[in-house]
Amino acid sequence: MRGAETGAVNGVVEEWQGEDGVPMWGWAGRSGARHEGVRVEVAGVVLEGGVVDRDPWNDRPMQRPGRLLATALLLVTACRGGSWSGDACERAELETAAAELWRAEAAWTPEGGTIPDPTPVSARALWKGCPSLPVGLRAYVDVMTEHPTPPWERDGRPMPEHAVDEFDAILPGHAAVHGKVVMEDPATAAIMEALCPGAPAIAEALGELPGHERSAALFDRCDLGRHGLLSRDEVIALEGQFPVIFAYAIARWLQEEGGASPEVAHVLARALAMSSRFLPVVPRSGQRLAVGTAAVEPLHRPNEITIHVGPDTIEIAERKLVDLDGGAAPDHAITSGLIGPLDDALAEEGNQLRQLAPEQALRLAIIGDRSLDGPTLATIVSTARKAGFAVIDAVIVIPDGPRKLGRVPLSRGEQAIVAAITVSLDRSATRIACGDAEPRELAAGETLRAAIDGCAAGPGGTLRLSAGPGVALQRVIDAAIAARDAGVEVYFAATDPG
Repeated sequence: MRGAETGAVNGVVEEWQGEDGVPMWGWAGRSGARHEGVRVEVAGVVLEGGVVDRDPWNDRPMQRPGRLLATALLLVTACRGGSWSGDACERAELETAAAELWRAEAAWTPEGGTIPDPTPVSARALWKGCPSLPVGLRAYVDVMTEHPTPPWERDGRPMPEHAVDEFDAILPGHAAVHGKVVMEDPATAAIMEALCPGAPAIAEALGELPGHERSAALFDRCDLGRHGLLSRDEVIALEGQFPVIFAYAIARWLQEEGGASPEVAHVLARALAMSSRFLPVVPRSGQRLAVGTAAVEPLHRPNEITIHVGPDTIEIAERKLVDLDGGAAPDHAITSGLIGPLDDALAEEGNQLRQLAPEQALRLAIIGDRSLDGPTLATIVSTARKAGFAVIDAVIVIPDGPRKLGRVPLSRGEQAIVAAITVSLDRSATRIACGDAEPRELAAGETLRAAIDGCAAGPGGTLRLSAGPGVALQRVIDAAIAARDAGVEVYFAATDPG
């Protein structure tokens, strides 16, 4: 938590850096921060509490989900007054930004492999084009926009005496509201009440609910569907984001006070709600991910770390470990089938995770560029297994959903090398073997899914997948998805057995 064991908050929350460097707030549930209470000030009323549970995933202290948010909603309704009407924004600024976002949305396809972040375009237009935007909503714009890591932090240097805030060029004067959502101003309070009449009863109901149920209840009981901004599924999928109701408040203020059309207001507000800043995993700039169908598992899970692989390097937490050449790790970085620098880094990360949650399986999410060579990916997976990571997934782009990211299993537990099905990929062919049968090449027009279904093992077995040199990540992902859809566990390995 920012400072020591407690933090002061104006409004609903105050941001602090958790142990893994991820921005967090006192209202959030599975924060993982070590704290025994939170001090929150809403509408001039101070909330102090040691309402702390243990995270069921890792037995670490956590603020009970929804308790502070519920109390904050109760108090917000005490703020009355404030009206909004007129034309407080530069319409041309808003319309230009909305047009840019519309074009980007229309041009986006999952096949591109990228995850564009629309938030900076919206944030810049609102910040500069709407100078009278209420301070609570201005703080929301700030907190939803990615703040660049200062160069001295990236380089491991102390902060210079006359440091320059690079982000100030995007949102000038943002430091005045950074990390705070202030509810004292009548405009913000009035908007919130108009959005959610009867907030006290709703807040009481939200307090004890799990995250996804809390998001669904917020949508239903506040009747957010009447605004046409986000679908119910989108609100539920965005449960880990900053309270999504602030996006609705932005849209309402833009129409009532800023003079924006509903279409412009909605596209700008949606861009804020779907900020990439709070994605559980974020592809590095320049990465193009493999594409797959919608994932059946949540993207982020406790006791999980992520690594970025490609197009040029392997990195953990912005720390470069290995240079890649054409998607492949150089020979000098590989010893006994393992990538040495990665092995050391994963062992260190794994030890830290074990100290926090000794009974939880270690999980690794690989954010890989589509240029990644098959054998290098297999070596990464083998290195992770040796470091004790039992659950290993590849992150993919999916066609739908506000986050447009998912996961595909590459390894689960300690499956035996001998599997019910073996699939090998090379530059020109895909081969499959059922049990002890001789491998055969897929016939023209035959899908791997159909071939897997045709094996006698049936669902519930293990499929051993390998990929030779020159096999790009997309083909590996396609094979892993075929296995997943057939109900078969994948064991990704470097070479064929025997």
